[in-house]
Amino acid sequence: MVGLSITVLKALEAAKTLEKDGISIEVIDPRTVAPLDIETILQSVKKTGRLLIVDEDYPVCNLGAEVAAQVADKGFDDLDAPIRRLSGKQLQRHIRKCWKLRWCLPRRRLPRQYAP
Repeated sequence: MVGLSITVLKALEAAKTLEKDGISIEVIDPRTVAPLDIETILQSVKKTGRLLIVDEDYPVCNLGAEVAAQVADKGFDDLDAPIRRLSGKQLQRHIRKCWKLRWCLPRRRLPRQYAP
């Protein structure tokens, strides 16, 4: 199990709980994302044959997706099951709301034809 950021603590809690039921979980905390310690993750996949990535971010275009892509690319033959990802919920943001709440670039930085 690869935990990213604060989810490492949650992954460790889950591993303790499952250990009581006789299930052994290896938890990896990559610590940094650039460079990403993909070699440690690949060693775990080779040892266990499985990968669960736990990430609080959205499920699309996040670090968990990058970890999954690299493992699928470099360690596919070591997998005994599909890679699984547990992540936050994908939320929809309406573009008008985005502008009002200033989640996007400020209007003054965009050409006039693109500003709402």
